[in-house]
Amino acid sequence: MKNIMKKYITLLHLELDDLTADIEFQIEQCRLKKENGKLTNYIFLENQAVYKNELHAVQTFHTIIDKIDVEKFVDIDGLVRELSLKFYDAVEEYGYAKAAAIFAERKMQKVAKYVLS
Repeated sequence: MKNIMKKYITLLHLELDDLTADIEFQIEQCRLKKENGKLTNYIFLENQAVYKNELHAVQTFHTIIDKIDVEKFVDIDGLVRELSLKFYDAVEEYGYAKAAAIFAERKMQKVAKYVLS
């Protein structure tokens, strides 16, 4: 089970990297829309602020994952619960957009399903 949990952590990092790439893509798309006159400066800046907030959240989630000791868990469910709690605590503490924790939660469930299949 410990090997499965280590694999889980590795894959979760990869999924969060993928999430980072998705957010960066949205940032670029937003920039292009502004350049093409499809967004006002106000909307552009608001969107950029949300995307940057989400990027900071994902980086914090990486840090949380790096600090977790998988040896103290007996199964994936306990590990996922602990990570989820820590993610939501970080959202509250740092004022991150709640969507970031929801995205991360979906990634955690996806990876758990994969490693347990």
